[in-house]
Amino acid sequence: MKKLSIIMLIAIIILAACSTGGEPKDIKKVTITGNGLSLFSETNEHIEDREIVLEHQEDIKVIVKALKKSSSYSGATTADGENFKMSISYKDDSSDTILLWLYPKDHIGRFQKENYTGSVYLLNEEDIQSIAKLMNVKEVQ
Repeated sequence: MKKLSIIMLIAIIILAACSTGGEPKDIKKVTITGNGLSLFSETNEHIEDREIVLEHQEDIKVIVKALKKSSSYSGATTADGENFKMSISYKDDSSDTILLWLYPKDHIGRFQKENYTGSVYLLNEEDIQSIAKLMNVKEVQ
């Protein structure tokens, strides 16, 4: 019985250490700024940044779902700068900035937290297209 108690205690400690620390923060809005969904070319003399603000929960869920389903990648990546910055504002008035590389025509999507030198996260094809579609719809509105 004593061994069983010790094993259960160890299991509980391991599970507690692996937990994410509770519920994620409630997101108030996501602001995406960037220079468009197309790759930069020399024919474009000036690319203007655009801003899309997502405040509806359905729109925010598209972004959250994509970020959660991403896979960590620690290999080599291109040195190209991000084409979007995503600012996630929480209801407690804190925020995070995420650098986003999104090229739906080339089936490329990845992100990394700003000022973070760790892993880059790869978006899956379905989520790349979902984010691009959402951004196109919001840009037209």
